[in-house]
Amino acid sequence: MTLPLSLTLIGLVLVCAIIQRVAGMGLGIVFAPYAVVLIGAHEGIMLANLLGGLVPIVMLPRIWSRIE
Repeated sequence: MTLPLSLTLIGLVLVCAIIQRVAGMGLGIVFAPYAVVLIGAHEGIMLANLLGGLVPIVMLPRIWSRIE
């Protein structure tokens, strides 16, 4: 994987995580199509699924006090 491709994927993850935080959805919907085009079908979907589970887990400690 080249440096520009890696930076593009990291940027997409950050943008999609922000969209997910604000709107409650977005990581899989926005990230997966671009990831598939950039790194291939299998790898793109696997990465989208991994991040789809990982992003909420990473955000959980920050929002734990606001959960009723």
